[in-house]
Amino acid sequence: MSKAARVAEALRAEIVSGGLRAAGPLPSEARIAQRFDVSRGTAREAIGQLRQEGLVVSYQGKGSFVRAVDERPRHTHTRFLAADPDGNWVDVATRGWDPIERPTTYRGTASAELALALGVEEHSPLFVHDRLLADAEGRRQAHRLYLPIATVMAFPALEDEPFVTPEQLYKVLRDGGQELRCHDFLRARVPSPADAATLDMTEGLMLVIRRAVRGTDGRTLALEETKLSGHDTQVMMQVSVSGQGN
Repeated sequence: MSKAARVAEALRAEIVSGGLRAAGPLPSEARIAQRFDVSRGTAREAIGQLRQEGLVVSYQGKGSFVRAVDERPRHTHTRFLAADPDGNWVDVATRGWDPIERPTTYRGTASAELALALGVEEHSPLFVHDRLLADAEGRRQAHRLYLPIATVMAFPALEDEPFVTPEQLYKVLRDGGQELRCHDFLRARVPSPADAATLDMTEGLMLVIRRAVRGTDGRTLALEETKLSGHDTQVMMQVSVSGQGN
């Protein structure tokens, strides 16, 4: 374990135990360095680890503070599908978000992880559609749609144009007689440098939400992946009840 990790572990324990008060200031880099007999660079790295974990927040010119236990997120990312007046499915999570770059489309192959999620063989051909979106406040979300070659070949409209938005995909699949079911999977992780740059993140964890779009027979027809900053963000999902109770 590195020196920074050991310092972060000790400070983390104090935060969890209440030794460092919620919403209170974190000791300065100089004090942390003196207390643990490390350099200020090591102290800064330890604070950065706690910031990545969402345990502390830093403000320029004011220092770092322990995140308040009851601190409410400023943003809510809503996850559910709604029907427009024409009966087409609309993803509420992208309402109010506009593209800030031209979409990127390309052909790829399924990694072992993607192959498992899509129910295809590893290295199977995929069509990939990337979009970078932003809202009125400048927050960003990166959206990626994976479309297996088997899905494209099963629907003539997709053979003509495989690089589609989710809403266009839902319409093609439903017009093709599919009864769709969507399953969302949420996880949090430390962003890679590339993801942090794309999402313009300076602190906190990244939220990764995957949506498996499944057809009438239960097969996964497509996979969507959304990445956004988890800092000051909560996710709301609409829960439906299946089956009949007694």
